[in-house]
Amino acid sequence: MQTGLATTLEMTFLQMLSNQGAPPNTDLVKGFIYSSIILNLTAGLMSVLSLIMLSNLPSRARWEAANTAGSLPYRFMRAPQEIELEYLIAVREEDMLYAFGISPIWRMAKITVVVTFFIGSVCTLMGLMTWVWMIESTGIATVATIVFSLCALIIGFVLLHLLFSR
Repeated sequence: MQTGLATTLEMTFLQMLSNQGAPPNTDLVKGFIYSSIILNLTAGLMSVLSLIMLSNLPSRARWEAANTAGSLPYRFMRAPQEIELEYLIAVREEDMLYAFGISPIWRMAKITVVVTFFIGSVCTLMGLMTWVWMIESTGIATVATIVFSLCALIIGFVLLHLLFSR
């Protein structure tokens, strides 16, 4: 949903740039916006593919339980009381997904969604900041750049934490 909204806003911004009143040299802004549209569409597509992988998980777990004795799904179906609580608390969620049969490309899909959405958002903001520097005074553009930079740092920190935390 977020990527669809972002793409719609970007397309509106491109239409605005094509109007007669726009400054003459908007190629850099358009480059950022076109890049953002492509990246946000990729993030949206990968989000849908990730949901498909997750929706297949119950079937894959049943198959794993029926065909692989000793697997975690097998142990959950046959004797869940034998699984130690400490194991369930200590195991990473992603490792649990793999044990239950999530597609091997799950991690790549998850990273692709997060990275393309983040870079697409940065491209949108870079296009906007370029536009601001083209049409506004230096004072307004400087304040907007400071706010943009602070937001990008915070979002970047959260992104790194999401991707690499245990």
